[in-house]
Amino acid sequence: MTGPPAPGPRRMRRWQRWLLVVSLGVNLLILGIVAGAVLNRDGPMRAPRIDLSIGPFTRALPDEARRAVVDRMRAQGFLTRDGRDAMRADAEELLALIAAESFDPTAVDAVLERQRGRLAGFQNGAQEAFVHVLSGMSPQDRRAFAERLAQQMRHGPHDRD
Repeated sequence: MTGPPAPGPRRMRRWQRWLLVVSLGVNLLILGIVAGAVLNRDGPMRAPRIDLSIGPFTRALPDEARRAVVDRMRAQGFLTRDGRDAMRADAEELLALIAAESFDPTAVDAVLERQRGRLAGFQNGAQEAFVHVLSGMSPQDRRAFAERLAQQMRHGPHDRD
């Protein structure tokens, strides 16, 4: 005697099939967003290049004022290719020093000190350009800026007009 026949593969219900398709679509969407963020370094998910170390202040500026700050910094020589190349070279040197078989803390300290000096100069230039642009604003524009800045400080970078 034989037992009852083994059940065959169950047929997938229509709603289960749609649920599987939707789930696959959501997973592919998430994968695409992550891959896009990694591969598209110049896209909208990239952090701003010019944060000026005073992020909420610059994000709260109107576009034309922010451009004026950047233009003033560029005119003062802070936004040059040579400066970016020097920071990149320092970063590469730092990586090599860290990965070296024998660690040289003095050499690492020297590279970090060079970077700190460059960044301090950049920040001083950003501050000077920022104050210069604010000085040229009307009282009404400064009040509007102060309101946007207060909003930036409360809610972060996504609340910019």
